[in-house]
Amino acid sequence: MNGTSTELSLLLPDASVPIALPNGWSADEAATVLTLVAPEGDIRVSFVAASKSAASADIAREAWKSVDAGFSLPVLNEADGPAAEGWDGTAQIAYSTPAAEGRSALAIVRTLGERAYVNLLWSSKAGLSRRMAQIGEIIKAWRPAGLAEVDLSGREPRPWSAQESSALAAFVRGALREAKIPGAAVAIVQDGAVVFAQGFGVTNIDAPGRVTAATRFMIGSTTKALTTLMMARMVESGRFAWSTPVTELLPGFTLADPDSTARLQLRHTVGAGTGMQRRDTDLIFRTKGVSAADRIAEMREMLPTTGFGETFQYSNYLVAAGGFAAAHAFDAQRSLEEAYEAAMRALVFQPLGMTRTTVPPRNGVDEDEAVPHALDFDGEPVAMDPAMERFADAVAPAGAAWSTASDIARYIALELAGAAAPEARREPQTRIDAKSSYGLGLFLSEEQGIATLGHGGNTLGFSSDMFFLPKKGIGVVVLTNLGAANACLAAVRQRIFELFFDAAETAQAIVAATAKAAAGILESKHARVGIDAATVEWLAQWTGDYRSTELGPARIERNPNGGYRVEFESWGSDLGVETQPDGGKLIVLTSPPWSGAFRLQPSASGDELIHDAAQTKYAFERV
Repeated sequence: MNGTSTELSLLLPDASVPIALPNGWSADEAATVLTLVAPEGDIRVSFVAASKSAASADIAREAWKSVDAGFSLPVLNEADGPAAEGWDGTAQIAYSTPAAEGRSALAIVRTLGERAYVNLLWSSKAGLSRRMAQIGEIIKAWRPAGLAEVDLSGREPRPWSAQESSALAAFVRGALREAKIPGAAVAIVQDGAVVFAQGFGVTNIDAPGRVTAATRFMIGSTTKALTTLMMARMVESGRFAWSTPVTELLPGFTLADPDSTARLQLRHTVGAGTGMQRRDTDLIFRTKGVSAADRIAEMREMLPTTGFGETFQYSNYLVAAGGFAAAHAFDAQRSLEEAYEAAMRALVFQPLGMTRTTVPPRNGVDEDEAVPHALDFDGEPVAMDPAMERFADAVAPAGAAWSTASDIARYIALELAGAAAPEARREPQTRIDAKSSYGLGLFLSEEQGIATLGHGGNTLGFSSDMFFLPKKGIGVVVLTNLGAANACLAAVRQRIFELFFDAAETAQAIVAATAKAAAGILESKHARVGIDAATVEWLAQWTGDYRSTELGPARIERNPNGGYRVEFESWGSDLGVETQPDGGKLIVLTSPPWSGAFRLQPSASGDELIHDAAQTKYAFERV
C-alpha cells in the first residue's frame, strides 16, 4: 500500500504502545509539550493530557497556554460530539484567525474517565488541505490505556423485519426534520434481497412531490464506484490493464509535472495517491461551454503538492481523466462525454437493470426527480437552480450520475455477490489511517470492527451515502436533496448498525449534537457577517468588473433594494461583509449554497479580490 511510515516512533501521553509517524513527520524537541511537525514545517500538532476538570473550551484554552502562553484567539465555533470510538465524549473548537494569515487553529478535546486528551492543531490552510489524512491518522492514533473501541465483528446481523423497518423509518423522519433536509430515499440489501426501500419527505420544498425509492437524485461522488466498475469491466475484457499508462489511452494528456505524467497509470487516477490537489473551485465557477476536453486540458497547469504515493489527496480532475480515458478506449469516435455515457450504459446500467440511472447528457426533466437544496443565510432550506449542478458534467466520471435508491440497490447486490471485480477495486491503494484506505473508487474501512466499503457523494445541493459490508451480506444507500448533509447521513448509518447488530445506541445523540453545532455555527456567522444596509455600504468601493484567470469574470454591483450582489460567469450571489478579529473586512457570498462560507479578501491596493482555497489562491483582478 502507498503511504508507508518511517522507523521514527514515539509514545504519546498516557499511552502504552508507541506509534509510527507518517513519512517525513518529526517531533519538535524544543517544544514545551509533545508536538509533531509536518515535513514542510507549516503544520504543528500538539498532545496535551489533562484532568477533565472543566468545560471542553476551558480545557482547550489551558492546553493552548501550555504551548503558547500568549494564545488569545477568540473561539469561532464549538461542536460537541457523542461517545464514539471508545471515547466518552468529543469536542472540536475552531478559533478565528485573520484571513490574511491563511492559517487555521483548532482544538480537539476527547474525554475518557476523569482525563481529557487535547490535540492542538496550528496549520497553514494549504498544509491542512495537503496533509489532512495524515493529521487525522496521527490524532486517531492517540489511544490512552483503557480506551476500548466497539467491536461488532463477532456478531451476526439479525434478519431485517417489519420491526426494524418501522424503527428506521421513524428515525429517518426525525433526523431529516432536525437536519432540515427536504427529502431522502433509503434502500437496504440483505443476502441479495432488498429488505427496505422507502422515500421520505418531498422532492422540492416549493412544489412538494413525495419522494419514493424510485425518485432520481444526483449522487455526486458515489458515481466514482460506478465508474470504476465500468473500468473493471473493460480490464476484464482485455481492452487495457489497470497498469496501462494514461497517456496510451488519452492522446495529448499531460500534467505540469513530467515525472507524474510518465508515472500515471489508469489505477492511479482513481486511487487518490498521486499528490494532486483537489481544485474543485475551478469546476464550480466556469461551467458554460466547458467540455470534458477542456477540463483535461486544464490539467496541463496542475502540479502535485505531495509526493507520488505519499498521502491521500482526493482529486475529481484525476478521476475524470481516468474515466474519460477508459471511455475513449471504449469508443474513440465519439466525444469524451458521449463515449463515457455509452460505456456506462453498456457496461453498468443496462446489465444491472439500472433503468433510471443516467449520466449527462439528459433529455428533459423527470417528473419524479429531486431538486437540489441548500441552507440559506438563516439556516433554512431553499430550492436551488438545478443548472448550478451542471458543473459536474465536464468531469462526469467523478460525480455527475443521477440515480435512485432502488437502482443503487441493484449495484450493491452485485458487490455483495462478489461479481464486481473485487480483487482489484477492493485492494488498498492509498492509506488514509490505520483503519481506512482508498481502493479504486471505493473507501475501505473498518467500522466498529466490521469491514466496510463504499463511497459517499456531495454536490452543491445533494448528499448521498452508499456502503456495504461484504462479510455480513448487507448494503445500504441513502440519497438526500440537501447539500452538506453528511452528519445526518452518519447518524442514519449508525442507526442501521444499531438495528442490525445491537450496537450501542448513539445515533440519536449524533442528531442532537449536529443540530446543536449547526445552531452554534449559525449564531457565530450572524455575529460576524452583516447584511444590513449600513454594513454592506462598505461594498460601494468594490463595485465594478473583475477577472480571474482560472475562475473567469466577476461583477459587483448595487441592487435596486440597496444591497450588493456579485455575478460570476455561471451564477451569482448576494453579498455581506464579515468583520475580522483584527478589524479587517471580507466580502462574503450570502446566497445558497454559500450562505457565508465563501469569502473574498480585498487586497491592500484595492486592485484585487483574493479567494483563499487553501492550496490555491485565486485572484480576481479589477478590469
